[in-house]
Amino acid sequence: MAIKKIVIHAGMHKTGSSSIQNALVNLSNEENLNAHGYTYPRELGENHSRVLFNLFNEPMRGQYRSNIINGYDAKRIDKLKKQSIEHLKNIVCHKEAETLILSAEDIVAFTDKELKNMKIFIQEELDIADFKIILYIRNPVSYYISATQTRAILEGETVDFENINKGEIGSYKTIAKRITEAFGEAHTHIYKFEDVLKQYSGPVHHFLHILGFVQEEIEKFEINKMNESQCQEVVDFFSFFNKKVPLVIQETFNSERQRFDYSSLLLVKGARFDASLKHKKDLAKSFFGSAEYVKQYTSIDYVGDLEEILSKNEQKDNISPPETYRELCQKYAKLNEASKQLFMEYLEEKKETNSQMSDLYHKCSMVYNMLKSFDENNIAIANGIHILQFFYNTGKGFNEKECLDFPIEDEFMLVEHTFDKMQKIRSIRIDSDNNPGFILLKSVKINELENNYKITGRNWYFKEDNTYLFLTSDPQICIETEENIENIRVEILVDPIGELFKYFTLQNFTEAVEKGNRK
Repeated sequence: MAIKKIVIHAGMHKTGSSSIQNALVNLSNEENLNAHGYTYPRELGENHSRVLFNLFNEPMRGQYRSNIINGYDAKRIDKLKKQSIEHLKNIVCHKEAETLILSAEDIVAFTDKELKNMKIFIQEELDIADFKIILYIRNPVSYYISATQTRAILEGETVDFENINKGEIGSYKTIAKRITEAFGEAHTHIYKFEDVLKQYSGPVHHFLHILGFVQEEIEKFEINKMNESQCQEVVDFFSFFNKKVPLVIQETFNSERQRFDYSSLLLVKGARFDASLKHKKDLAKSFFGSAEYVKQYTSIDYVGDLEEILSKNEQKDNISPPETYRELCQKYAKLNEASKQLFMEYLEEKKETNSQMSDLYHKCSMVYNMLKSFDENNIAIANGIHILQFFYNTGKGFNEKECLDFPIEDEFMLVEHTFDKMQKIRSIRIDSDNNPGFILLKSVKINELENNYKITGRNWYFKEDNTYLFLTSDPQICIETEENIENIRVEILVDPIGELFKYFTLQNFTEAVEKGNRK
């Protein structure tokens, strides 16, 4: 059965497109889509923007940013174009579905000719005459701020609200007009993004509702929030990094950069990225004419929202809590060497702005020095502990015959043992195989009681609570009691690759680093 209908989700950017695409491509939702006669071509990827741009762009436009970042040359792009056409035709001819769904928010950036080329391709090459275009419009100020964040994180651009992109203003103004004129008013459906958020449980719910799903059916879909706002400090650092070491130079991916070279920072939570009130007012003034045009053309009104921004005299300070800075320091240790150095340069520049930045600079400096010391002494946490040994002293001293070996096979492994059928034990010694890693002495119980023992030992780098960092040769933890015991249970959590790092109290950790505390 050949597909005869097509639904095209055309964005705009920053209106939940990634969440919609994630829901559509999710295998767990395929059965629900198919039940209504829909198919979403995952062969073309989750987001179809690059596929459609490569198929319909005019040569004078230059390279698509995503092609550059992924290192695609003209030959590779041409091959991908042919594969995409083949995939689309095969889906339309052979897929057991009534309606094909495509989703590509970059369609809003297509020229009139590119939109025309896409329509001709759908009608003539795919032989589909029944089509529907779904377009969401968002407040231009919040859109521009959110898009600035995305471009800093994903596209290697810098944050610059002083120089507003005039091309963005013009494009925003004509989005609805260009899409409608290309595909026809009867085929184009335009929605106000903020109304969708008020009336539905997010853009995915609204999109599925447009497709004809009722609430009970929508509740069966697996829906994930994607591309949520990043914290202010992280976006600021990305912008700093991109300025110092550009992601793209003359339409070529910079060899000094790595794809997602600071992605660990994206998990840090804090105050949401935002623009100052001054910059918001500048944006409101710049987009005012575009908002008036959009209102006239679509009846979607943002003029009042912009007037409200212009009337404001103050806004709340956008400052992250102390937890954000602690997490930044922990994530800092996971950055590659070049990223660590640039992060320190960023903190050097920002440390006078507030006390938390200054404190973060101090702590990251200590972490950097510790990791540098590890490197200089050929110490690598990633080497990992492979064997943990329990020596038990029954009066003969510690010896190889009275010893239990526990191979460490997982990245995060619980080692536990109960000494209950042996001779009376005077003490237990825990050794590793001299490879570095973290040891958490999770529990020690003697005759079902805790805390009736003392811990001694040697050659651990530092200790916090019951967590030990093994780095030096022959590290040992000894469990000693005042009398012989008949029943002792030991539980140890072994972390050979350093995940326990993030659980440490940062102040104690950095103090230990600063003092070079070796016990």
